[in-house]
Amino acid sequence: MRAVWLVAALFALGCGGGGQRPEPGPSQSGARAGTHGDLMTLFIDWRAFQKPPVLDGVPQYTVAAMSAQQRELPAFQRRLAALDPGSWPVGQQVDWHLVRAEMNGLDFDHRVSAT
Repeated sequence: MRAVWLVAALFALGCGGGGQRPEPGPSQSGARAGTHGDLMTLFIDWRAFQKPPVLDGVPQYTVAAMSAQQRELPAFQRRLAALDPGSWPVGQQVDWHLVRAEMNGLDFDHRVSAT
């Protein structure tokens, strides 16, 4: 249910920007940029990554599969951190925070499940 809510929220908030795509702007450090479109691409990649691999129709939640996912998670977090939503409309900034929350949730799940 959480996934359905997130996709609906991303769609609604993304459409609420009036179709405007903000120009990428440097942050205070000048190291981050990106557009809401870049975030949407990342989100599509994220959703595909977040799903466990399937073998013979069965999702694989094995230790090996979850360890691999946990090792690959920081690459997605770095992609998100490379985007600077500061100059985006508020609705699009919320999208960025929703994706960040999803990533933090998976990180939490792995850390808690590993103990």
